[in-house]
Amino acid sequence: MQLEDLAQLPATPLPTKGAVARWLDCATIPPDRLAIWREFLDAEELARADRFYFAPDREIFIAAHALTRALLSHYGGLEPRCWRFVAGPHGRPALDPAHNRPDLHFNLSHTEGLVGCALAHHEVGIDVESVERSASTGRIAGRFFTPREVALIDASPEQLRQRVFFQLWTMKEAVMKAMGLGFQLPLDEFSVTLDPLGVTFEPARPDNNTGWSFGQTAVGTHYMLAVALRADPPAIFDIAALT
Repeated sequence: MQLEDLAQLPATPLPTKGAVARWLDCATIPPDRLAIWREFLDAEELARADRFYFAPDREIFIAAHALTRALLSHYGGLEPRCWRFVAGPHGRPALDPAHNRPDLHFNLSHTEGLVGCALAHHEVGIDVESVERSASTGRIAGRFFTPREVALIDASPEQLRQRVFFQLWTMKEAVMKAMGLGFQLPLDEFSVTLDPLGVTFEPARPDNNTGWSFGQTAVGTHYMLAVALRADPPAIFDIAALT
């Protein structure tokens, strides 16, 4: 399904317990489709988009915000351009209270060539990352990850360590975004696990150590996507591609 088609479908109820996440390959965006997506954005977003000097940065911004608005429209019932947003205490975008939709939570993420958005009835965070980007993953993990996460990377076969790093990284960033804190929450104050997917806060925080569900998937061979949902399991994660 194409992004622009999603917004035209009849409004669909959002799953009660779970999250919907959609991702979009933005490696090559035809100009005619980019023009359609621009129509989804409001004046402030268009002004922000046009301030990007490099075309790829501008296109990723437009794609991410058009995807967010299309997904909200499909599950929230308004035209894409009608949605209004406010900034939360730590800068995280949220729906304008004037919409009176406290039941809708969303989060978006983008990296070079890919954008993603998650929508849920509970606080939700999403992260997408390229697993092939040049990064000193061992040095970064040693500096910012917890000892148990570093040990998990070190115990992995050498050819898989970079991939495991990004599995952990996307999980951790999705948690921070679901909490609305971003990098104000130190990365070494909580550990994530991959089998099963989970999180433990260190030192223990009773209000945060329960009530989490996770979804994670590889997007082709180049990307990793993770969704963190502040809802008790079992939760259903509907993660799929748009074209």
